[in-house]
Amino acid sequence: MVREAIFNVLGDAVRHASVVDLCAGSGALGLEALSRGAFHVVMVDHALPALAAIVQNAEKLNCQGAVVVQKGECIRWAEQHQELLAATDICFMDPPYRPDAYVAELLLAVATAAPLRIVVEHHSRLVLDQRPGMMELVRNYRYGATAVSIFARQGTLPPAAREATHGG
Repeated sequence: MVREAIFNVLGDAVRHASVVDLCAGSGALGLEALSRGAFHVVMVDHALPALAAIVQNAEKLNCQGAVVVQKGECIRWAEQHQELLAATDICFMDPPYRPDAYVAELLLAVATAAPLRIVVEHHSRLVLDQRPGMMELVRNYRYGATAVSIFARQGTLPPAAREATHGG
């Protein structure tokens, strides 16, 4: 239900998009983006079982040519790949429900590069910064204990679109 809601909000922004999926886990968000027309996806996780699952799932879906899998701790990876993130259309972040400071630090590391959009799945009790880096919050909604916050690069949405998408 949460994943469907994310892609309903993103709509056509996914088509032909370059995507980064941090804390990718099984790769569900990145693979869903590919199924909805994304051009390619870079998936990053630190856990070897997660990386193996991503490879296996990409093979099952016959989309391994559009998937790049990288091992790394996501904050450090984001800090080291600012240029790639700056050229990214959508960056998904679905960190395990860890201490809130980790999620905020990861968001800041990604927001510093200012991809077009950042989608963060997090615990609903966590309130994320309204303007991390060069980003602005355009949508926040909750599903039980899960919340999703969507940020866009400042200046990329007309005022009417910001007003129409904010809330939840």
